Amino acid sequence: MNRVLWIVPLLLLAAAGCFSEGRREYGAAGRDPFASDAEWMRRADQSATDQMPAQPPAERTGNVTMVVERIAVSQQDQLDLEAAWRYVDEHLGAAGGQLARRNGVRVGVATGGFQGALQAALNNSRSREIQKTFVTVLSGAAGMIRAGQNTYVEALRYRTPLGQTVLLERTFVGASLVAEPTILPGDRIRVNLHPRFTASDGRVVDLAEMSTEVVVAHGQPMVIGGLDQSSDDVGLALFSWRRERESRKVTLIVTPYIQGAP
Repeated sequence: MNRVLWIVPLLLLAAAGCFSEGRREYGAAGRDPFASDAEWMRRADQSATDQMPAQPPAERTGNVTMVVERIAVSQQDQLDLEAAWRYVDEHLGAAGGQLARRNGVRVGVATGGFQGALQAALNNSRSREIQKTFVTVLSGAAGMIRAGQNTYVEALRYRTPLGQTVLLERTFVGASLVAEPTILPGDRIRVNLHPRFTASDGRVVDLAEMSTEVVVAHGQPMVIGGLDQSSDDVGLALFSWRRERESRKVTLIVTPYIQGAP
């Protein structure tokens, strides 16, 4: 009798152990019957996430995509926008810019604080008009960035240390920048820029000798605008825009990205 009394508790303990082990195995292989619906869904989602293969890195295509923000404001609001240029380094990474500056064009690299100052200027502006476009080209190839349009020039003069030349007279012009990005080691990008004008009669004037070279990191913005030194500057024709008798000034923010770069 005593032997039977000892055997019964042992059998009960063994059964409990098997049941407990069976519960753990069932929960690992399928739905745990002791878990709530919400908990089971969470476990299922986590399990599916854990089993998903890692996404392969984007393939480098050798292309550069330039995100172009074209900001046009009235002459009155231009003064507010000018404050953002305090955070633009016009010497960092730029080469050949002296001739561009002589002709009223300024090019620089945005530094810390620029985006905040730009946003503050745009918040104060009642005349702002912003357009965003994308230009994708193969490294070493050229793309077109539209700048000014429908601008009347009495005389468009090109100034060099050796003198000046009249390029166009008494005509409306469309203006753009020819941008040629080249991928460099270390996810840097060299961008070569020069102005191009198209007159109303179809004449095209390329100022390749006025090219400016800027080196930026992947995703670092460049800022391009005009100095308005005189009424017949290249910069004035390049970054002016007339709309319904209102004259506006254009600033370009160009941010190049290497496709496939982290």
